[in-house]
Amino acid sequence: MNQIRIIGIGWEADDLTLRAVRYLKAGDQILLRTGRCGCAEWLTGEGIPFETMDKFYEQCEDFDELIEETAQSVILAAQDGPVVYCVSDLTDKTCLRVTQLAGEQVELIPGVPEGAALTAFSGDSMSIVSASDADSFRPDAHMSVLVREIDSPMLAGEIKLRLMEAYPEELNIYVSGADGKIHTIPLCELDWMDEASYDHRLCALIPSVGDLKLLSRYDARHLEEIMHRLRDWDGCPWDREQTHESLKKYLIEEAYEAVDAINRDNTDDLYDELGDILLQIIFHSDIARQFGEFEFSDVTTAICKKMIRRHAHIFGDAQADTPEDVNSLWEQIKNQEKEIKTTEDALRSVAVSLPALIRAAKVYKKARERGAEQIDVETAWNEHQQKNTRESLGQFLFALAGESGKAGLDPEMALAEETDRYISRLAEQESEKRNA
Repeated sequence: MNQIRIIGIGWEADDLTLRAVRYLKAGDQILLRTGRCGCAEWLTGEGIPFETMDKFYEQCEDFDELIEETAQSVILAAQDGPVVYCVSDLTDKTCLRVTQLAGEQVELIPGVPEGAALTAFSGDSMSIVSASDADSFRPDAHMSVLVREIDSPMLAGEIKLRLMEAYPEELNIYVSGADGKIHTIPLCELDWMDEASYDHRLCALIPSVGDLKLLSRYDARHLEEIMHRLRDWDGCPWDREQTHESLKKYLIEEAYEAVDAINRDNTDDLYDELGDILLQIIFHSDIARQFGEFEFSDVTTAICKKMIRRHAHIFGDAQADTPEDVNSLWEQIKNQEKEIKTTEDALRSVAVSLPALIRAAKVYKKARERGAEQIDVETAWNEHQQKNTRESLGQFLFALAGESGKAGLDPEMALAEETDRYISRLAEQESEKRNA
């Protein structure tokens, strides 16, 4: 295979660098990603022959196929002699594919980046994506994004909807097309322009949004920003004085309210309550950050590492084909992490702050798995009837919680549901008496 030079040529003839001109006049085969560019006009004026890859836009079913067919055509041409392959700029995905196929035979020659005139409006860090990647990229209002190759109103509409998942629909964005002029339009009008405006040269710069009040959708980083603001020296007096200790009860309450939403099968309440739980996590993380203990990224890092470690059947070489296998593997890895070797270690690893019935069921289950002595429910009940002490009652309830877990039942939930049923029965009886 002969040498392949990939050159960034921009969109206008004036974008060509002196180095690009030298290679274009060298007499090698010249392939253009598209003929709709100033370079094609310049080559025609100079009488230099070239071919374009425009046919693949019509022939290919999707962009993945287009990228592959284009790259394969470049590789095939290189069998006959050196090739100069021209793209708007080197972020074009066909460049990566050609490089993967040809390796050291490829030389990359940068030029004026596509949409370079728009970068002045970004004001901060910026990501660059192709419009064809609309389904895969995640819009982020924290940073600017340059969207390239918006070649049809339909594609512009898809991009617009994707962007509005993060950016305000009335946000002013900057658009630059074939004429090189920059226009300012609201994001919601990205697909409203004259149809002739849409071709491979159309780029849109969507600036980042720093004003939280302008957003209609938020992510975890926005919640962190809000919490930083609330706990700043001139923030909210109540939020500033909170500690890990003072917030304990709220974390528990919010968790129970989320469970209540699940029990009521109310999805609207559920995402709201889950938000309250996330707020508590961010709150504790911000307190820890201010005291130099840890920060939110430590929280997310810890749980991600844990999930990777304990799912060794997914991220490692372990085997687990059933939910039971997964539970067994999880406990095995957990015991190794926490250096749990004895039955006492296992039982004391259950959090003391859990509700008593939940803790009892967990302790009983771990004891049973290790072959420890079990308490007979009937024997415990008979002993309690004879003694009628708090200790005998505790033994009976512990045995009952353990038996529930053995049967696959959650004693905490069972008691909670029965309490609700009891209230409903009394309410119904009172209603019947009033109406009698």
